[in-house]
Amino acid sequence: MALDDGQVAWVSGEYLEGDDSPLEVITEDEAIPYGPMQAFVFQSGIGDSPCASVPSSGLLIQTPEGRHEIHFLVNGIDIELGSTVYLQAEFNDYMKVFVIEGQAILTVGEDSQVVPAGTFSQVPLDVNGIANGAPEFPQGYTRVEVRSLPFRLLPDNINITGPLDEDEIELAINGPVLPTPEPPIGTAVSANKTVTLNGNEDWFDTGINITSGQTITFTASGSINIWPSCYTDGVPAEVCDTMTYSPDGGDYVSYEGRGVGTTPVTSAPYFSLVGRIGNSRFFIGSSRTFVANGNGTLYLRINDVDYNNVGSWTVTIDVQ
Repeated sequence: MALDDGQVAWVSGEYLEGDDSPLEVITEDEAIPYGPMQAFVFQSGIGDSPCASVPSSGLLIQTPEGRHEIHFLVNGIDIELGSTVYLQAEFNDYMKVFVIEGQAILTVGEDSQVVPAGTFSQVPLDVNGIANGAPEFPQGYTRVEVRSLPFRLLPDNINITGPLDEDEIELAINGPVLPTPEPPIGTAVSANKTVTLNGNEDWFDTGINITSGQTITFTASGSINIWPSCYTDGVPAEVCDTMTYSPDGGDYVSYEGRGVGTTPVTSAPYFSLVGRIGNSRFFIGSSRTFVANGNGTLYLRINDVDYNNVGSWTVTIDVQ
């Protein structure tokens, strides 16, 4: 219960008469001790200005100088202010909260909404003028809606904030979206990634930057056919059957003198999985762990002269 001097007192329910089941049960820590004129219900009308030089009816509220924020309970809406606001309310319609300077936070039940200066939010009211819905996301007010308000009657001078657009509202509520900073060159960054390397790709960019001294572990599987038209080209089946390779690669079975040519990594088996970091090229195969000796982006490809192949390998890369 609220005392005449604004303090909150607690009374045991056993001393109260009548049905107390409609009362919300809260703890002492949850109670907000509203002072005089800090908890009320009002109705003003909306858009009832008789002429352009006279504002529509409402309440113009400015928080006292030196107070960071105060709480009001207005028509069942908890309004936290550190600002100057203008309120309008119409029963069975809406309450509108215009924030002229500073910021307001509107709370109904568990739903809260930050309302920055230059915008307004509205909350639905029932037939008794009590909030029965969540505060809406704010939108920019128009200068016409606030220009005729009696700001000269306020105890402190204010700077009237102009209307905000959608991007400015998002920025005022959520702050700027900061880009993820790139690590300095030479900074070791761990990674764990699985990529698909198609047999018809040239050097494939994994998107992983390697720093000298990092340990890289590869695990690869799948199959790539280096002569997709082999069977239809009239080549014997026993030759065509050898044209599908795992990441480990293997020997090339020459047919009618056809050679392979010089592969990207001459020291690695034909048609195996190979990699490149900077100017360094190396064999990977289906499983390998080694320590990088240079910096650069990690690239992958099949150790073939060209890349008119079909199929793919799945490669998991762990960098520590």
